Amino acid sequence: MTIYNQQAHWQREFPITSEWQEKLPSLWQLHKSFSLKIIQCIEPLSTCGERTFLLAHETQCHNGVHTIRGLVYLTPAFSAVSQLESHAREYSVEILHSHFYGDHDNHCSEISIAG
Repeated sequence: MTIYNQQAHWQREFPITSEWQEKLPSLWQLHKSFSLKIIQCIEPLSTCGERTFLLAHETQCHNGVHTIRGLVYLTPAFSAVSQLESHAREYSVEILHSHFYGDHDNHCSEISIAG
């Protein structure tokens, strides 16, 4: 379980298949070219298990003792993958800028510590 916006939720990487190339070309290109991931968040405490989707990239660093792994969220959460596709198409430059240079005002990070 993770904490995001002070609410408990589950998250998983949403699988990207080859059929996405035609249906969701912007997300497909960002995934293939830059290894960005689509994360599906599920709110277990809601009555209908609300699902949201966002774009993220994996990051990790090592301090000599611990490896810190996490996800850096690059987009807001959307209730449908098609909405995320529209956002990715319109804001691809901003998404890639955040991916390469960081944009600490516009993203939330999910960090987990692995021994």
